[in-house]
Amino acid sequence: MKIVIAAGGRFHALHLAHQLEKRGVLSKLFISGYGKSDKNYINPNFVCNNNFNNYLDYFFSKFKINKFVNKSNYYVFKDNLFDYWLNKQ
Repeated sequence: MKIVIAAGGRFHALHLAHQLEKRGVLSKLFISGYGKSDKNYINPNFVCNNNFNNYLDYFFSKFKINKFVNKSNYYVFKDNLFDYWLNKQ
């Protein structure tokens, strides 16, 4: 059995993927937020990373967009973008 993990953020997905990789059942990890320091933790061959959401978070905080956009609407938009990207994979 092979397992695929999809996570719009880091949460506990990296730890789960690490344990599944150790047991030889990880097929793929689709994630936002996989960084350089994580390469020692999970083999990059298993990872499909989407940094677009990280860039959105940066611009959202940098330009104080929260003054103009409701945070909950922003998170729904960001989640939908991740779902769209995941669908294309």
